[in-house]
Amino acid sequence: LITSTGPLEVDDTFEIVFTVTIDPDVTGTSSGGLENQATSTGEALDENGNPLTDASGNPITATDDSDNGTDPTGENGEDDMDGTFGNDPTPIIIPDISIAKQVAGTPVSLANGNFEVVYELVIENTGNIDLANLTLVEDLASQFGTALISAGNITLLAPPADPTSSVVLDSTWDGSGATEMIDQTATTLLAVGDSFVVQFTTEVDPDAVGAPGALDNQATTGGDAVDSNGNPVNDSSGNPIVVTDDSDSGTDPNSDNASAPGHSGTSDDPTPLLLPDIGLAKSAGDAVPNGENFDVTFTFVYENTGTVALVNPSLTDDIMAEFGNAFVGVVPGSLAVQNFAGTGAAPGANVAWEANTSVDLLDGTGSLHIGDSFEVVFTVTIDPDGIDSVSQGLNNQGTATGDGINPDTLLADPALVATDDSDNGTDPNNNNGSGTIDDPTPIIIADVAAAKEVVGTPTLLSNGNFEATYQVVIENTGTVDLANLTLAEDLATQFGA
Repeated sequence: LITSTGPLEVDDTFEIVFTVTIDPDVTGTSSGGLENQATSTGEALDENGNPLTDASGNPITATDDSDNGTDPTGENGEDDMDGTFGNDPTPIIIPDISIAKQVAGTPVSLANGNFEVVYELVIENTGNIDLANLTLVEDLASQFGTALISAGNITLLAPPADPTSSVVLDSTWDGSGATEMIDQTATTLLAVGDSFVVQFTTEVDPDAVGAPGALDNQATTGGDAVDSNGNPVNDSSGNPIVVTDDSDSGTDPNSDNASAPGHSGTSDDPTPLLLPDIGLAKSAGDAVPNGENFDVTFTFVYENTGTVALVNPSLTDDIMAEFGNAFVGVVPGSLAVQNFAGTGAAPGANVAWEANTSVDLLDGTGSLHIGDSFEVVFTVTIDPDGIDSVSQGLNNQGTATGDGINPDTLLADPALVATDDSDNGTDPNNNNGSGTIDDPTPIIIADVAAAKEVVGTPTLLSNGNFEATYQVVIENTGTVDLANLTLAEDLATQFGA
């Protein structure tokens, strides 16, 4: 470290300062015992600056191994009991803790339209000194907002391996009112290189009113540096050393998880919740008489209710197959895409669908950012009692799909495909007042028909009058039941005297 050859007079002193970059967990597991010692040497000189020699003619030299501290002539207040004095190595104290967080498995779509998500946290002591008074804060409410429905089922999936470590979870944690995951009344410690894994479950509604578009999440862990006796270790200013870390998206607390979702080049990237989701609602307008048939206009509302953008939007509705012989045809020119709302691009209508209802109603173009929506309308001519003259209830349901865009690659990801069957109503964000979110849309055509004939041959009576027997047949020729029936027969008005 010294390049100068100038003499050092008796009692002269000088300092050398240098900085070293250290990764205490470079091998993937932290290790204690990092210490360092330097060795200084010099040759004795006479008053004229000439080297002094011993009786054998060898230069007289001085050497010393460094002692931990600031006083080169004293014991610096400690003795490591190695039999020598003033030569204790300098320990390098690096308190450090790291946390990684991932979505474990695939989020599960629930019957109510929400998602159940399992998160996994890996916390490791990546320094070279033990940590006590551990904390682990997971405040879901402040990050998810109204999208958070519930959280719980906190589990110590993998406890620390070192017998001196101790982690106790707080079962009252709910991610909202209680955000601390570690029991602060218990004695906790995480030994050097030791780690533990925490898992919990949360239910989210990504399209709740007021919910943020992207559901990113980050937890924070921390601990106090302690020596082998459990006493606090202070910094150079005399303050206890406390370390904290915000979670990085991924599984490895020892790296920056370059291949994990949401990676932006740091070791503290929030964990994204990638939920491809579509809400599809379908409503039927009033039936309008069209001769013996009826025209009904249908309206789909397609919305990106997930947390990723969608491309390749698709909408299928094979009404010919669903209506059977009650299907007369699609009113030409009635198919349209309308009322696009958002920052993406509206798809186009596939006019070929009007002639072949088994194909896509959309042309495959367009993109939907989070929260974007549009409507698809068309009109169908229906004969509710069909060619077999048998009326029946008619229901109809369409299916929407879309490919999710991975925000890291900006490409469609095969793992992020959204699909939804339509729900009866106008709101794609809820169950429209029914028990489920995927109810078919009923086609309401209230229709009744009556036929009347003379039965047999009228009989000539002795008074010169005739007796006639009539038969009236009444049939419900619509698609819904009829109540409060009436049947009026005003013969006097029609036959007169």
